[in-house]
Amino acid sequence: MDQTRSVGNSPSLDVRFTYDARTPASDFSRTLSVRTPPEAEAPVDVFMPVYYAGADLPNPRAYRFSGIDIPASRTSCVQGLFRLREPSRHKLLLEAVLPRNWRDLSLFQSLEVAEHPRTYAGGVSR
Repeated sequence: MDQTRSVGNSPSLDVRFTYDARTPASDFSRTLSVRTPPEAEAPVDVFMPVYYAGADLPNPRAYRFSGIDIPASRTSCVQGLFRLREPSRHKLLLEAVLPRNWRDLSLFQSLEVAEHPRTYAGGVSR
């Protein structure tokens, strides 16, 4: 998902990834709160692996991904939704929220309380 900009005064966008599940244990639905970049900054990319119970499982209808929910007033924040053509080429699919220039940033996690605000927001390159 490409998130392009903030709308109004909200610093984040709540995106709900929903599943149809037969039991609470197989309901992978969750809400991801994504920081929205200011108008002048480049978009962020949101990567979220989604799952379905395939035909080779004992209960193939146990769960399936059903959609993405975004508040109607915030749909202009989203530039597009995309799917990997060959997810099997990737050994491990992880959830990630990355600015477009992530390759130019420090490749480590920092602590907001201990770092300069610009560093934590991804504004300082290596």
